[in-house]
Formats: sequence, C-alpha cells, structure tokens
Amino acid sequence: MKNVVFLALIAVLTLLAGCSITIGGGHGGWDHYPADDRATMAEIDAAADLMMESSRESSLKNIAARPNLSADAQVYLVRRSLDELMMESSRESVIVTLINNPGFVSEAKMAILENMDEFMMESTRREVMDRLNRRGHVPSGKEIEVIIDPQAQNELPFKMNTTVNMTYSTGL
Repeated sequence: MKNVVFLALIAVLTLLAGCSITIGGGHGGWDHYPADDRATMAEIDAAADLMMESSRESSLKNIAARPNLSADAQVYLVRRSLDELMMESSRESVIVTLINNPGFVSEAKMAILENMDEFMMESTRREVMDRLNRRGHVPSGKEIEVIIDPQAQNELPFKMNTTVNMTYSTGL
C-alpha cells in the first residue's frame, strides 16, 4: 500500500514539475500604471481569455484599432495577442491592425520585432515586416505631439509654436 501511495505521489510531482500553481487569477502588478491603462490591460486579458479563437481575434482587433492606446497598453496587447492567439492569420490580423493604428508607437514596434519568432510562417513574418517598413518612423509613446490650430493660437494669452513636444513617464 505504501508503494502505491509513493508511486502516485511521484507521478503527481512529475506531472507538476515546472508548473506553477497560482490561486486567484489575473495578471496583477499593475499598480504603477494609470487607472485607464489598468482598465485597458484588464480588458485585453478578458479578450485574450475568451474561449473561441474568432472571439479573441475580434475583441483584440477592436482594442488594437482604438485611438490613443498608451505605449504600455500597446506592448501588452502585442504580447498577449501573440501568446493567446493560436492561428497565424489571427495573430497577423491583430498585429497589422495595431500597426495601422494612427497612434502606433515605437515601444509596440519593438515588442513586435522582439517577438517575430512567434510567427511560424516566413510569409507572415515578411508581411509584418513590410507593414512596419511601409509605416516608417513611429514616435515613442513617451512623446506626445500637440498641434495648435493657427486660428485658435490667436485666442491664447501667450505666443506658441504650432508644434510642441511634451514628454511623460511610462512604466516601461
């Protein structure tokens, strides 16, 4: 009897080797991000955890197309999409949607380039690279370009250049 219990214990430990068991899901650790980023990241998690591949793809594409996604949210979207989408076409679809987003930033571009090996097919890698090359230079998410309408500038109590660069700090 002791041998059976011992063998069962060894079998269970062997199956669990290298696995980590956590209680209470979620990806937490987002306390240092602004509230809107935390909400977006939770939404990315919810989308990535949907059961059907087509539902995951559709939800993640909708998030990827949103204007004003922060650099942190874009990077998180890239990583979760490549981790959770199984079909090559689904991965490509979400990533291309993000690349085509007018608010696409260099931090997300780096996340894509660092994870190119997640695309199994050479043709998909080439297509993503072509899209990135056609997109050209993308600004850092740490720089926000504010353009003041020349007509509205006359209403300001001070004189300002038409283009102003402002920086902010992210959790990256």
